[in-house]
Amino acid sequence: MVEVMKKHSFLTCFAALILVTANFSTVANAAIITLDESPTTTFQGDLRIGASDNKTGILFFSGRGASFTGNFVKQVGRSLNDSGNGYTTLSLENPVPAAGTAFLDYVNDETLIGQQVFARLDAAISEMANRGIENIVLSGLSLGSRFMTTATAAWEQGLFIPTAKVNLAGLIGAGMLPQTGGLPTTPANPTSIADFNIFDTENNLKLISTTPVLDIYGNNDLTSANFAAARRAAYGGASTQYIQQNIQCPPKGTSNPYYAFLGGNKYRLYYGTSGNKENRCHQLRDGYQIIGQNPDGSPIFRKTFAVRGSLNAPLESTIVSFLDTYVIPQTISVYESESLLLLLAGLPLLLVHRSKNT
Repeated sequence: MVEVMKKHSFLTCFAALILVTANFSTVANAAIITLDESPTTTFQGDLRIGASDNKTGILFFSGRGASFTGNFVKQVGRSLNDSGNGYTTLSLENPVPAAGTAFLDYVNDETLIGQQVFARLDAAISEMANRGIENIVLSGLSLGSRFMTTATAAWEQGLFIPTAKVNLAGLIGAGMLPQTGGLPTTPANPTSIADFNIFDTENNLKLISTTPVLDIYGNNDLTSANFAAARRAAYGGASTQYIQQNIQCPPKGTSNPYYAFLGGNKYRLYYGTSGNKENRCHQLRDGYQIIGQNPDGSPIFRKTFAVRGSLNAPLESTIVSFLDTYVIPQTISVYESESLLLLLAGLPLLLVHRSKNT
């Protein structure tokens, strides 16, 4: 009985020490929060708090005209939040020109929109830091990828200095697009944030040299795919740090065409009749097909081609692989390092204790 108690005591002590470094993935509920962009202006964000011992958080900007709680950022944010690592994610409300959300409206108001992007990121980074996040990954879809590429370049150049002291750990761009003709370009040696053009993806990539980048695009997203090689060539760092992956979208030209689910009861052809304009592959949407009809004659749709929406989906699995390989190994937090030292310091004592009682 005494021998059993001694062994139980050793196992209990060792288990308690191991628990210090365990990766808990309990995730709190999501919440819509309000952040201050300036003393008089606020914006909203969709916050999902991750595991307490994961010090890496992911910030999102969505595509043009999309909500910060839209389908893309909600699905990807939820998947990463629910993953084994339990990332804290925060999707931000996009700045919107006074004239509307047309692309030309953004182009005409580029200077102000750029200022708002940096102001919102600074507020969001402070919010994450206040919640214990030490490492930030910037992520965006389409227009959001332009915003985040610009911010990454300015951060690396020491011209965007967040109020909170955190590390820039990675950039994820989905549906990245080329520079829009006729606009000023970002200079090779910018001296202020105002020098950066938020639409000039390629020249902004030239100013990024140490941050690992994941460049994701749909295989049938013609604009993004056609400029993929130019983006890779523009990146200012080692080629091994620039990860480029095309995601397979539903095939074109099938006898039973694919549709995209746009919310509510709205389904639209995945590949529309106006060329790339109605190409849902740019948004990396799932593909639905008609499998029958209801008694009232309306079609019954079923998802038959998965692109995103779960950890096993192509989009999320690519992102998780990037984070596991290029971000997490470089971002060991103070908490984790102290826990490891505690474990290593305690092992000799535990081994001595065990040798004396065996």
